[in-house]
Amino acid sequence: MTRQFFSVPAVYGCALKKRPRQPSSDLFLVEENHLSKNYEDALSQIFREMDLDGNGSLSFHEFNLYNWRTSGQQIKESDWKLMEKSVPFVKNEMTREAFLQIHLNEAKSGKSKFFREI
Repeated sequence: MTRQFFSVPAVYGCALKKRPRQPSSDLFLVEENHLSKNYEDALSQIFREMDLDGNGSLSFHEFNLYNWRTSGQQIKESDWKLMEKSVPFVKNEMTREAFLQIHLNEAKSGKSKFFREI
């Protein structure tokens, strides 16, 4: 008998603290036609953390975990296929560039063209 197990990362013991001071200026997600450096760095870090198998790309299950953790929604296989046609995938997995492009599209429009229908 073959068994399959899934590992679900979890974080416990988080404590929120009041900021010592407010930012002195607005922070922007997009500068001209690209992600701001701070936003791209943050997304790249998230991408690395969600790449659970360390192969440099996100599988459907890894991206689904990311989407569930950030929005509380799961993605459908049909939505994954739509994204695969719209942004660069390699071997049916989402590259870092695709991950950043999806967030750029979302930041520019103020809403995601891929996840609105989910």
